[in-house]
Amino acid sequence: MKIRVRSEEHRFTLPIPNCLLMNPATAALCIWAMKKYCKENSDEMFMPQDISYQDLKRLFKVIRKCRRYMRGEPLVYASSKEEGTVEIYL
Repeated sequence: MKIRVRSEEHRFTLPIPNCLLMNPATAALCIWAMKKYCKENSDEMFMPQDISYQDLKRLFKVIRKCRRYMRGEPLVYASSKEEGTVEIYL
């Protein structure tokens, strides 16, 4: 995965290995964090019991498989009013 940030003053790329970011240990950590921190704001956010550990593991697996289909296409593209952009590639 590559995260590219561009603005008028700065331009940098952060390479992050997919195996470190999307694995079963990270899925377990995400579920733990959602259960702990989403209870405080449960009226504004989705309920953490809607997503299980198995669902998150399946999502990570599908994202890893999509990598070969999305070569060169950004997964997320966002731009700001100040002409800065953020692109996330798989």
